[in-house]
Amino acid sequence: MTAVAGADRTAFGQVYDLLAAPFYRVVLGEPQREDGQAADQAALDAWTRVWRDAPLLLHGARGPLSSADALTWIMGKAREQRR
Repeated sequence: MTAVAGADRTAFGQVYDLLAAPFYRVVLGEPQREDGQAADQAALDAWTRVWRDAPLLLHGARGPLSSADALTWIMGKAREQRR
């Protein structure tokens, strides 16, 4: 996430590749959205927020950021978009 916060597109792509499927499922929520286009837009909006807000995540950290902390934060962005 340090690299993503530094606007490293390659690092962001790696995070996306690792988490796209579970992230999308969280955005879909339960019950799943029936409108696939709306779900796609919601996921895009959430990933945009991950990219935009990554520096804030590091700024608020009280030390080195663990992978679990980063994962929790990223999936939180997906849950926020579901609302």
